[in-house]
Amino acid sequence: MLRYPVDRVISLYHHAMRREKIPARLSLDELVSKIGYHQADNGQVRLLSGQEPEFGSCTRDMLYVARRNLRNYFSAVGLLERFDDSLRLFVHTLAWDGDLRYERAT
Repeated sequence: MLRYPVDRVISLYHHAMRREKIPARLSLDELVSKIGYHQADNGQVRLLSGQEPEFGSCTRDMLYVARRNLRNYFSAVGLLERFDDSLRLFVHTLAWDGDLRYERAT
């Protein structure tokens, strides 16, 4: 599942505030610009390209590699913001049993 980049960074911020030893008054901008939290700097491109450059050094070539990897190595890709639609895509593309049930965890 992929996530819209801005939503992903906001989620990372909230996760960092809850789980990591980061000052509570740290702003989202400070998390990204001062701490250099790598996952906030094109985190999905980093993961999908298999490359881990210095903070602020992601390239267009990395994006091309990530997109190529999605095309060549993934049978289906979903969007977290369209979770239900993504699950239907997985059921169809991967020939899963159509009676897929889930509950959202809190």
